[in-house]
Amino acid sequence: MLEQISATTTQQVTSGLPPGRSGYTVTANALVWRLDAADVSALPTDQVRGLLAEWLRAADWPRAHAALIVKAVTEAVRVLQQCRGPLPPTSGTGGLRIETMALHDDRTRRLRIVVADGGAGAGTGVDRAGPDLAPLRELVDEVAVGPDAVITMLTRVVPKW
Repeated sequence: MLEQISATTTQQVTSGLPPGRSGYTVTANALVWRLDAADVSALPTDQVRGLLAEWLRAADWPRAHAALIVKAVTEAVRVLQQCRGPLPPTSGTGGLRIETMALHDDRTRRLRIVVADGGAGAGTGVDRAGPDLAPLRELVDEVAVGPDAVITMLTRVVPKW
């Protein structure tokens, strides 16, 4: 699968397991990488980090910046899980959506990353004081938390290939 992503960045590639109770789906093309998961607790995080890192390599993202991006996404998922708090027993563990979109001009590029809690309890268990975003601010240029447990980040600008 990883070779397929590298070889076909101009076409869309979908991988993963059916997005049923414990599955996930990753969809990627040259500008967008998206993950949809029904159950965060069953998500194979090492595999997902590997798929995101491979997409960044295929898009010719500088290695140091790619590592920061993967770390920022991992941290954003942790923050969402932490600020959501315990869900009612009937709500399940909740879903997750991660979407990255490449933004570029004539000389530079960056990613807009959205990490959203897609569970039935989205927005109901978020800590009123807000999550600690300090670790994320060290990894990206901009970070904001929106309603219904949505974290939006803008990565650091890198030169266009």
